[in-house]
Amino acid sequence: MGILNIVKITPSGNSINKIKLSLLSLKISLRTKMLILTSIVFAGFGIIFILGAHLVDDVKIGSDRYSKIRNYHQTLEKIASLKSDFNQIRVEYLTVVEESNPEIQKQGLSVIYSLNNRIDKSFGEILLTIPKEHQKPFVDARDEWQVFTDNMSGKIIPVILEGNRELALERLQSIQRYRYERVASGLREVTETLNGLTRGLEQSTDIYIGKRITTIILLSSLIAVVILVISFAITTLIVRPLHRAVKFTQVSSAMVIFQFVRC
Repeated sequence: MGILNIVKITPSGNSINKIKLSLLSLKISLRTKMLILTSIVFAGFGIIFILGAHLVDDVKIGSDRYSKIRNYHQTLEKIASLKSDFNQIRVEYLTVVEESNPEIQKQGLSVIYSLNNRIDKSFGEILLTIPKEHQKPFVDARDEWQVFTDNMSGKIIPVILEGNRELALERLQSIQRYRYERVASGLREVTETLNGLTRGLEQSTDIYIGKRITTIILLSSLIAVVILVISFAITTLIVRPLHRAVKFTQVSSAMVIFQFVRC
């Protein structure tokens, strides 16, 4: 007849110390791995944030691109106002020439002098806002304008004041018409140039924004995939030691040996 003996063996102090050391080592290892995982996640979000912030900085109000586009639009508005004044002064000259009332002529000349000063000031201000490589048509228009005003003050206004309307009208329709067309042509050319620069900059900005957004999306996707892969790898490295620690603890905490003794 056989006898079944069940013997419970309690782990020794040395085994307990080994368990504690193993658990402590596991704890440190887990902390390190979790720190690495957290750092990777924050680094990924940090890269995405930096790229987004850089994109916003490039196209925000006050950026170089925005400032150039805004300045071009402001210059075009000033040139449009200059064209309006220039057209008006020609109309005022024609009105004064055809007017026979001296008092009304004086009022008209007063308007002409005011417009003349405003146009001179506009030419000076606008020239400073045009890129140097595109200033020539505008400079030519300004020079023609100076000849236009010199002819008016020296050859036409004195004739108007003398009452010789026929001669004043003849000079206004011949020499001054040529000068007028030269000024108008220069202003038209610089307007077309600035419109082209503005459209080109706006289109390049749209393309730039599209490319940057695409880059951010691709990098974000890549970073997300990398984070998932690394997270999975680190999680695996965390779980495996835990399984080993559990098994080691179960085996070391209490071992039961079954002995079958034959009598």
